[in-house]
Amino acid sequence: ERKLNDLLYFNHSAAYQELKTSEKSSAQDFYHYQEGWEAQVTQSYCAVATSAAALNSLRGKIDLPQDEIYIPYRWATQNALLLNEQVKQHIFNVQKTKRLYVGLGLSMAASLLNYNLNGQGYMAEAHSVDPTTFEKDETIKMIKKALLDDKMRVVINYDRGGIGQGPYGH
Repeated sequence: ERKLNDLLYFNHSAAYQELKTSEKSSAQDFYHYQEGWEAQVTQSYCAVATSAAALNSLRGKIDLPQDEIYIPYRWATQNALLLNEQVKQHIFNVQKTKRLYVGLGLSMAASLLNYNLNGQGYMAEAHSVDPTTFEKDETIKMIKKALLDDKMRVVINYDRGGIGQGPYGH
């Protein structure tokens, strides 16, 4: 039997079993939100893939970017986000960094989201949690408040080493 504090990886059959047998609305939310997920184009584009997923979770509430492969349907993809001329000019130029394996930092990811959310009633905020000044209760309170509001989304970027998943990645 799994303990509450044990990590449960997405690709583990127990994770899907929990979703299938759960009566909580969070299980239903999972299936709705995961429709907007896609694999990262490169290992360094985790923030871009996550941004596309966050935007897609707001489908029906905002105008999504248009990727020509999905015309006439609007769907946020990594390509649609990164190949936008305004994004290349002001936030991140993927063509200049193609072989450098450079990703987006916290503030750049928020800027990428806000470029697409601007004027649509939503705004992305970046909150850095410094381990030397970390206020666990305040952070948990902020996350819970956001999770209870169906107009909000939470994206968490963390250091895998800090939770026992090896020395690299986040």
